Amino acid sequence: FKQKTAYEIRNCDWSSDVCSSDLQLEALQQGKVVTRGFSQIELEPSQLAATLLVLVPAKVPEVATKIADRISLQAHRGAPMAYYLNGETNDVFRQAVVFGSDEAAEISRLLRVHEGDELNFSTEEIRWFQAAAADIPQGKSRYANAATAMTSTLRRVLQTRYQAYRARGLNAIAPYDRGQGEAVDPGEGLRFALDSINLLRIYFPRFYLAFREYPDAGAEAYQQRHVLIKRMTRGRPTFVLAHWMVDINESYALVAERHYYVTHTYDVLQNMIACLPYRGGTLVGLLNQTFTGKVAGFARGIRHDVGRKRIQETIRPLFESLRDAFARE
Repeated sequence: FKQKTAYEIRNCDWSSDVCSSDLQLEALQQGKVVTRGFSQIELEPSQLAATLLVLVPAKVPEVATKIADRISLQAHRGAPMAYYLNGETNDVFRQAVVFGSDEAAEISRLLRVHEGDELNFSTEEIRWFQAAAADIPQGKSRYANAATAMTSTLRRVLQTRYQAYRARGLNAIAPYDRGQGEAVDPGEGLRFALDSINLLRIYFPRFYLAFREYPDAGAEAYQQRHVLIKRMTRGRPTFVLAHWMVDINESYALVAERHYYVTHTYDVLQNMIACLPYRGGTLVGLLNQTFTGKVAGFARGIRHDVGRKRIQETIRPLFESLRDAFARE
């Protein structure tokens, strides 16, 4: 694979949709970040996909290491807060899962939690919130107030999901209760997203299998990072549990990210980044796949607009800062 020519790289499964014209290749060679929707692999109504490429004037290991260092996407204005999870995490969740005085509306939502798609909770988690809310007016609550009760319950949700994922991977992710007997299985969506990447399955089967079957199938051979992210989404606080797996060497580098739990906005997300040598520099390609039932009924063109907007707001700044950092050096 490392012997592929520039032409073959342009036309491989991953980048052909992005670099399908000489104009796009020219834009890359001029240092521009190229972004496009990737409709060919949107095989589910709830799936959004987009690709992003940039040429960076540095060697593969240097570029990939810098990407891994910026793994929480904090290198731009308005970036989320990231808290790394490893070993004992009680203090981390207490520090990270807090609500400011201007976030009272989110506390109110948690007090009224029920089955549906406003928030991503399992049937059991919904009962936790409802029980905590019911105790407050009856004076039975062990918490000082409603905000403390809801914050503590949300910490329980996040920490329980994190511990389950570390122990059993995608198989341990609790489904979201959408009401009327319907549920969304986040693990199924993430498997579907990974299995659709032919480039990864064919050329990097060990990495593919390790990420798919984490924590088994040789996952311990690769660098791992677990992150709790808090960011603002349209004025609302969003908490995300994310897992990164990294393989960096002289010939290529792979960085895989999955958001296996999100409190609201979308169901799950996967980013796959590949770094390949190209004309003395590195071609960095990213495939973003987001699953959300909230766009399933939209027209296809509207869904693409939603996906591109998210790329522009949350991922493109990482690539621009990466390109600019090496250009300065």
